[in-house]
Amino acid sequence: MAFPDVGTFIIEDTTFGDDVKFEPNHHCNVGITGVLCMPQYVLHRVGWMNKRNTKWVEFQSRNTQPHNANQNHGGIFTLSPSDTLLVRAGQEIENSFFPPGYVSLVSSKFSYLLSAPDNACVLSSDIGYGTIYDNGILCKVPLRSLKVYSQGLLSNSAPQLKVDVSRGFSASQNIGFHQTGGDHQTEKQGYSLPVIPGTDQTYTLSLLGGGDIPSNWVIEFSDVVIGNRWNMEYIYLNLQGRSCGNNDGLVSSHHDRKFIWSGDEFMGGDAWGNHGACVSASDMPKVDCAAQNEGKR
Repeated sequence: MAFPDVGTFIIEDTTFGDDVKFEPNHHCNVGITGVLCMPQYVLHRVGWMNKRNTKWVEFQSRNTQPHNANQNHGGIFTLSPSDTLLVRAGQEIENSFFPPGYVSLVSSKFSYLLSAPDNACVLSSDIGYGTIYDNGILCKVPLRSLKVYSQGLLSNSAPQLKVDVSRGFSASQNIGFHQTGGDHQTEKQGYSLPVIPGTDQTYTLSLLGGGDIPSNWVIEFSDVVIGNRWNMEYIYLNLQGRSCGNNDGLVSSHHDRKFIWSGDEFMGGDAWGNHGACVSASDMPKVDCAAQNEGKR
């Protein structure tokens, strides 16, 4: 099953049978398709009936741009917040896509997660599930996307993004620059990674070598669909060289997203420096999904 490369998809009340294999980011960086290629695939009340010990997931690894770190390996599989609460309370979800106790999966390339306390994230190969999960990282905690949209960088000179985690646990990782298409072909460029939502840790972002995060770059955490369907989620962000909104860097999954995804050039010009997370704009209003569906069934 070839999944899209952007956004959040809730897969609900669905049963998957033998020989099904998930492929995240199917079209990431094919021509000029895809953006930062860190989609969220949220599994809610999903029945996984594929009992064969073959590969259930295949993370992308191709790199079609020679100077591009490329994020084809991106993509987050995670249980819905309500299903996650059940698992973390010690309940076992029958026919879950994940092994007992685990709720999320990402590529092994995001190795900083392995420093999370209490073995919250482990290599699937270390617990006997390497083949099934493409040697990815399984986590007992939810994961969400963090995206940094940049401007004006070139693939052969762009710096890496340095991510430092403090409070809760200590870890660092350098994230490669991603650009969809060649230089000057599109404006779809930046950095993305999976993060653990919550207020137990702080994520500090800088450019490798000590560079500041430019004030016009747009930051995006998770997706409003999470808060609309379940509950808003939060994360602490610290951006070197610029402030991160109000409340000491506390960012909501409902942060302002005006002009993101608008216009023929993928992001409206007014978004740069004015919208996204870590700006002074107010959060977007919460939409009650249940109320929206009344009378439509």
